[in-house]
Amino acid sequence: LVTNTKSENLNRDCLKSLLHDDGFKLEQEAVPDEKAAASLPAGQSTGKTLYFKGQGKEAIATIYRDSNGNTAIVLNTITQMERFK
Repeated sequence: LVTNTKSENLNRDCLKSLLHDDGFKLEQEAVPDEKAAASLPAGQSTGKTLYFKGQGKEAIATIYRDSNGNTAIVLNTITQMERFK
């Protein structure tokens, strides 16, 4: 988990670039639909989830505004064990 004061879009672009340099490709970007967004706390309705894939690995990042107005990024990476054999 990382938080900063930069915009969600700037964080998205930087994360995409960093993961690209590590061999990941952005596969999908998901945002809440209007109905779901209406039920979320203020500021979190603009959040997004990014799905990345690479050779034998995957990553999922969620980017949203936290309760202090900062941008929060949660990144999970998965590496297939076959890659280490």
